[in-house]
Amino acid sequence: MTAQSYQLQPFPDATGLPAIQISGTVARSANNQLTIDYKLEGAVNQIQLPSPNPEPLRRWELWETTCFELFIGCPETLNYWEFNFSPNGNWNAFALENYRKGIREESQIEQVNTIARNDSAGFQLETTIPLEPIVPADQSIELSITAVIETQEKNISFWATKHCSPEADFHQRNSFTIQL
Repeated sequence: MTAQSYQLQPFPDATGLPAIQISGTVARSANNQLTIDYKLEGAVNQIQLPSPNPEPLRRWELWETTCFELFIGCPETLNYWEFNFSPNGNWNAFALENYRKGIREESQIEQVNTIARNDSAGFQLETTIPLEPIVPADQSIELSITAVIETQEKNISFWATKHCSPEADFHQRNSFTIQL
């Protein structure tokens, strides 16, 4: 298993930021499963966290409120995938042909497994994604881990392992800095 830790940073000009930290680990197993763990610590009570959905659904526009995201690309290719994970368990996966072009729901990913915990230590979301339908096990991948955070006061901030643009833009391929 290959694993890496990460720490997200808010976009530099963010205002109304809550006193939180977002970190975690991402790991790729020998059976080509990707597991990503998001840990939100600090003033979690200031964050909009939708109530758990007992039967999580595939949904569009999850990024309009608090949403954890993952971008996956393969070296020297233009296409990439975007995954969105709501704290309530809803999710979606998209395939893109190039920078923000040709977006479509990725039909080869039929389900992700997500576990959410919210307790005195903070909020944690762990998601496992089957990579085999989209990326062979012997293919290296490049990742960008991101989050959209909405406060109770409706302030939105954008968090990423690396910001590479004068505007918050998670689709910049030079921000896919984690390699597995």
